[in-house]
Amino acid sequence: MRKRIMPRPTTRLRRISACWAFLPNYRTVNETGVYTAITAKQKLIIASKDSFDYPLVLLGAAFAGISQLDNSDPSYHQGVEGFAKRLAANYADQATR
Repeated sequence: MRKRIMPRPTTRLRRISACWAFLPNYRTVNETGVYTAITAKQKLIIASKDSFDYPLVLLGAAFAGISQLDNSDPSYHQGVEGFAKRLAANYADQATR
């Protein structure tokens, strides 16, 4: 049986500027663009978008749910209060990375 050799694509695929395809990455640069230094205000905008983006809340909620199921830190306790504490801790962890 002969192997089929796939031809290489002639066009470059556009790279997704996201981490894991659902977390936006605001720190990417267009390869073809002309480099210009960004201002302090633009740096703060990028930092705020990285820290306070809605996927981070969803990711924090997912990690909080896993921690709640495993009861990985019993000091948070169980129930809504424990989940809220875990959610806040996980969101803060994701926002400060």
